[in-house]
Amino acid sequence: MNLTNQKKYTDLLEKFSLFLISEGKSDLTIEAYMKDVKGWLEKNNSTPDEMADHIASLGIRGKASRTISRHASSLRRWGSFLVEHGYEKEDIARLIVNPKRKIHLPTFLVQQQVEDIIESCDQESEIGIRDSTMFQMIYDAGLRGSEALKIKLEDLSQSKTEVIVTGKGSRERVCLLGPRSKEKLEKWIEGPRKEWDNNECPFLFISKKGTPITTRQLRNRFYEAVKSAGLGSGISPHALRHAFATHMLQNGCDIRIVQSLLGHKRISTTQIYTHLAFPDLLMTYRACHPRA
Repeated sequence: MNLTNQKKYTDLLEKFSLFLISEGKSDLTIEAYMKDVKGWLEKNNSTPDEMADHIASLGIRGKASRTISRHASSLRRWGSFLVEHGYEKEDIARLIVNPKRKIHLPTFLVQQQVEDIIESCDQESEIGIRDSTMFQMIYDAGLRGSEALKIKLEDLSQSKTEVIVTGKGSRERVCLLGPRSKEKLEKWIEGPRKEWDNNECPFLFISKKGTPITTRQLRNRFYEAVKSAGLGSGISPHALRHAFATHMLQNGCDIRIVQSLLGHKRISTTQIYTHLAFPDLLMTYRACHPRA
């Protein structure tokens, strides 16, 4: 990339980043989109055919279909951004074809495993009280980890049985909390949190320094809890959200209610959990249907 193009695209990338922020994209999504677009620009290609070939080449190089789909989404958004803001007359990404994606089943925890993880946190330590409260809330309300970390004290209802959550696209929803979350919240807020909050931090979950918990800190604390519970590696905090959805469906909750509680825009996203909640669905169908 020559110096003229480099300066041009540096300016455009800054505007693209601000554009993604205005759309309510998460920090992780923006980081991924920017990385993908920069990778494309470094190739000095500029035609729709070259962009389509670039996406196709990812499959040849052995990239997973999920990764290829993300690259395709990144470049499509880049192409539409250039057209919408008058930098290009035609969409450079118009020839991109998405790969067929296999159904990826989320990691599934049974109820006892969830309880083991939460209770593995040391209830006699201040950090343990905070961690068990975080994990219980994520499971009770079906939260994404990033959503839990954005919750402010003012988002909690006075009874601590409801919480306003800001999800993807800055969409807000009301999530419900069970009695265990309420009990843990009261212990956390009136105990360690009050002691640690020197700077009047508005967020519910903070560190000993009174600063907000980061996504990395949440992951590390969760991995420690999983290890203490004697479970295998590769289980992330998102597994608690998967467990929430699966357990709700197993206990007879309507899938559209689960969709609303999870904050899914499309019902198809929620339907993936039926594969976990009803693994013997086909066998049951054949056994029960008179014409099967």
